[in-house]
Amino acid sequence: MRKFILAIFVFIFLAPCAPSFAENISSADQRALALSLRFSVSRLPPDSAKEKEALYLRIMDECPDTPEAEEAYWELSNLYLDEFEEPKEKEAVAVLEKFLEKYDTARLSSPWVAHVRSRLKWLGGEIE
Repeated sequence: MRKFILAIFVFIFLAPCAPSFAENISSADQRALALSLRFSVSRLPPDSAKEKEALYLRIMDECPDTPEAEEAYWELSNLYLDEFEEPKEKEAVAVLEKFLEKYDTARLSSPWVAHVRSRLKWLGGEIE
């Protein structure tokens, strides 16, 4: 357990230094990092939209092969719509469109696809 916790902290602090970090770590390590970052999000106070945004972006970029990354796209769109003083609808649309590019394929279809498509339609985004 001690090695596992140490590995998580190493990933958190070294991740910004590695340009293709997600390509260099296993799915299990991506999952450990994603869970650690998700825990960090949960520990932030309600008025920490910028900090939450940064953590969700890290999950999406550094842990793309995890269920947490798929959820991070959805959570980031929620954040843009609900937690900033002025809703950031354009940013929410961009995040949701990026989600569909990544996860809505014949090979891999996320359980989030229906929600994302529905929200994009509501926001007036591009749906293929």
